[in-house]
Amino acid sequence: MSDIERIIKDRIFALPNPSSGAKEWFCMARERILGPYDSRDLATLALSDFIKSCEQRGDSGGRSEDDEIEFRKWLDAEADRIQGETGKP
Repeated sequence: MSDIERIIKDRIFALPNPSSGAKEWFCMARERILGPYDSRDLATLALSDFIKSCEQRGDSGGRSEDDEIEFRKWLDAEADRIQGETGKP
C-alpha cells in the first residue's frame, strides 16, 4: 500500500448511528468531516468530489505538487474502480 493509499484509507471511517445503530460512513478532509454515507465506497467518492472542488478553486490544502500528482492518480483510480463496481457516476 502506498503512502497516499494509507493516508486516504485513514480518512475514511464508520460510526454507528446513535438512533438506529446502523453503520454510517464518513470522510475526513482538512477542512471538515463529510457524511454520513451508506458505504465506504460512497464516502471515498465524496472525498474525491470534495478534493476536485477544492482544486477547481485553487485550494491545494498545503500539499506539494508531487504529493498532489500521486494523490490524484490514486483517487482517480479508486473512483474508477468504485464506479465500475456500482455502475454509479
